[in-house]
Amino acid sequence: MKILLISFSHYPTLQNYLYLLKSNLIKNKIEVFSLGNKKILTTYDTLDNSFFVECIDNASPTRSNIQLFFKQYKKICSIIDKIDPDAILFTSKHIWNFMLMSYMKKKKKRIFHVFHDPIGHTGTNVSKGVVIYNKIISKYLSGIIVHSDISLNNTIKYIKPKCRVKKVPLGEKKWLTYIKPDKFKNKLLIFGRISTYKGCEFIPVLAEELINQKLDCKIVVAGKALDDVDENLISKIPKYGNIEFRNEFIPEHELDEYFYSTDASLILHKSISQSGVIIDAYRHGHPIICFDIDGISEFINKDTALVAPRFDINILVKNIKKLYNNFEKYREMSINAYNYGESIFSKDKMADMIFTFITEINGDKKK
Repeated sequence: MKILLISFSHYPTLQNYLYLLKSNLIKNKIEVFSLGNKKILTTYDTLDNSFFVECIDNASPTRSNIQLFFKQYKKICSIIDKIDPDAILFTSKHIWNFMLMSYMKKKKKRIFHVFHDPIGHTGTNVSKGVVIYNKIISKYLSGIIVHSDISLNNTIKYIKPKCRVKKVPLGEKKWLTYIKPDKFKNKLLIFGRISTYKGCEFIPVLAEELINQKLDCKIVVAGKALDDVDENLISKIPKYGNIEFRNEFIPEHELDEYFYSTDASLILHKSISQSGVIIDAYRHGHPIICFDIDGISEFINKDTALVAPRFDINILVKNIKKLYNNFEKYREMSINAYNYGESIFSKDKMADMIFTFITEINGDKKK
């Protein structure tokens, strides 16, 4: 059996997903190929049977994106023909995916797609576009893969695909060796792209309350602010003395430094379907401090997270105090977070379930 994995994304996290999945699918003793972005930013080996095409840093239907696609259309089609896969899995959304599907259907290929955020996130500029994209491409698909209960429910309720939908663990990262914390750093981390759905407006409010409560704790905010975030808010955040703000894309090789120099991860999201930041938090032994929002309960428990009622900053700060009141309890939460994350975000289980799902639909049996 031959499986072709495709992602034209320039994001390191999505490239990591592609090549880690490839590595783990190969363990099933099948032929696995990949077609990816020529701009390689992954921290993982791309392995044999890898093909690359030139892409721009944009997955949307822009004029330049469409022009570049047609320049490379023949090359991409020839790669697919040369591989002649039994199944094709798109591991991230991209306008090129849609533009290739008619050709793939003519070649009678089974097409699968991962829906990371089936309906996008409320308040973001791209949420409507995500729904339209997923509804259109679902007509071409033999199967859809999601990574959470809320994504499964949203796909069925709003996308209404005729094909099967399968939930599998989000095993997009290799697990690290656990490093036992030896002291508090008195810093909490907000990591990743800054967007409205991630509750960025709560950052100044939280900073003020930490000052009011005389809590010796800084908030480290590391990530590029997206276009949906108010510029006044972005200019306001770094003015607080208890906030360290780096408003730019954080290279993958700097990720460990941010997590290991802080005590826990703040998840201020207003909505969540899955979270690579929670995975990274757990990999580094970070407990989670968050609000009780829809979807969050699938990824945390009482031993790994301190949860405040929905958008209640006062309780959130009380939980931060609780974290810093007992170092031994904190250290216990740290190892619990590490172990729990490794169990629910299994890369091996993700690959095995995807393989089984594809072979079942293709009518093959795992040997």
